[in-house]
Amino acid sequence: MKILAVLLLLLITVSALTAVARRDVSDLGYGVGSLVIGIWGIRSILVPQPIAVVTSVDLYLSVVILFVLLGLLLRGAQQLQRTAEIPSVRRRNRKE
Repeated sequence: MKILAVLLLLLITVSALTAVARRDVSDLGYGVGSLVIGIWGIRSILVPQPIAVVTSVDLYLSVVILFVLLGLLLRGAQQLQRTAEIPSVRRRNRKE
């Protein structure tokens, strides 16, 4: 059961981060709810009985969801920057 838990957690992490990295921002905006529900659905497989305490599976899945939402935020900000044609902030190398 421990090996299954680790494998499922790693697979859902890779799947979620790949979805954030590869999908269009508009598709990702519409599908983020289903992505979060899919990630949290893994909990019912790994922890079948309702438990009153917070488990390490709960913490791990919460962190994955947090990274998915942060990735969506960053991708959305990049999309807004590109569409608004705002120059990116970069340090200039000054020769003195």
